[in-house]
Amino acid sequence: MTESTRRRRRPRALAAMLAVTLTCDGSASAFVPPPAGTLHSPFSSATAAAAAVAPAAGRASQQHPSQQRRGLLQGGYPRWSSSSSSSSSPLAGSAPAGGVVPTDHTDGWEPRDGVEIGTCSLVGSGPGDPDLLTVAGLRELQSADLVIADRLVSKEILGLVEGELRVARKYPGCAEQAQREIYRWMREGLSAGKHVVRLKIGDPFIFGRGGEEVLVMRELGVEPKVVPGISSVFSAPLLGGVPVTHRGVATQVTLGTGYGQDYARPDICDYHPQKTAVFLMAIGRLEELCADLVRRSYPTDTPVAIIENASTPRQRVIKGTVDTISKVARGLKVKAPATIVVGEVVSVLHGPEQGLLSDAAEGMFAGVDKERVASAAERVAEKKEGLFSGEAGEKVPVRRQA
Repeated sequence: MTESTRRRRRPRALAAMLAVTLTCDGSASAFVPPPAGTLHSPFSSATAAAAAVAPAAGRASQQHPSQQRRGLLQGGYPRWSSSSSSSSSPLAGSAPAGGVVPTDHTDGWEPRDGVEIGTCSLVGSGPGDPDLLTVAGLRELQSADLVIADRLVSKEILGLVEGELRVARKYPGCAEQAQREIYRWMREGLSAGKHVVRLKIGDPFIFGRGGEEVLVMRELGVEPKVVPGISSVFSAPLLGGVPVTHRGVATQVTLGTGYGQDYARPDICDYHPQKTAVFLMAIGRLEELCADLVRRSYPTDTPVAIIENASTPRQRVIKGTVDTISKVARGLKVKAPATIVVGEVVSVLHGPEQGLLSDAAEGMFAGVDKERVASAAERVAEKKEGLFSGEAGEKVPVRRQA
């Protein structure tokens, strides 16, 4: 395909984007042309009921893609028994002894008669700006027959898709059901011999269930290609004017999430004045997170920054402290995707200002000076004096705040 042909096709591809609905019990989904100017929209219960009485799965799965876009499809597509993984892939191998191994996604399914099993790629979309999508990722999107994207992938990235697009509506409380729907879509595409791209925000292997999906693909007899993406762990703080390490201020970085398996509250590392903590998928539990930080000896005046919709035109940078950030974020109605950064580095380039610092990346470094950096370093030095004592630098337990 020539570049000029690709440019001519893109408007048609955008017009063909599909809207997706998923009920919280995972019982029905619908695919219809979206309203003009939108990527997906909610549907009424009547639409879900119509999906439940759609043509039999066997007939629907044989429809031409153009027919599928015009109709309502019901889940339950053929899948196949697992086969050995390709030994040529660096990821090939058996399931690990520990960790989460998805199950109940392949039993009793077989490939469609006369159709060669398709191929699959897991692609990281980066933080949101198409300029930050890797060249390898762009190639995958442009060659895909079917792209299955997460809800938080930016509309700018979704605009690069040239084939069929399905968006999983992973809302809190429906994540597990949405994940099962994703696996059904993947089986459908692979059983039809398609090249399926599983598109994830950031990097597939950082709080993206990438490892779990590799294991599911192996159960289906397919060894997926994994394309890394720029993770918001480091790109979002950078775009928000927060260096996660800085000489004299921070010498280590920890990474955490707001939601553990089955929505459990993850553990948090103890406080250290020269540590930067970065949290993904935690904006929905910001108040609980701050309470946990205090229990882990974080001083209530520790600076906190939130970078919302990093790298997109909708980016906002919000600053507060462990004590104030929940109230500030609630007042500004901060929503996912958002990256939370905790530590003295937050003040290195931004100083003591709090609240909404920037509606976009441009100009956020205005007025930065050496005094701000020196002030942050002094704060770290003071807190280190209270944390360590003795000639050998013996650690003294910090009194936990109630």
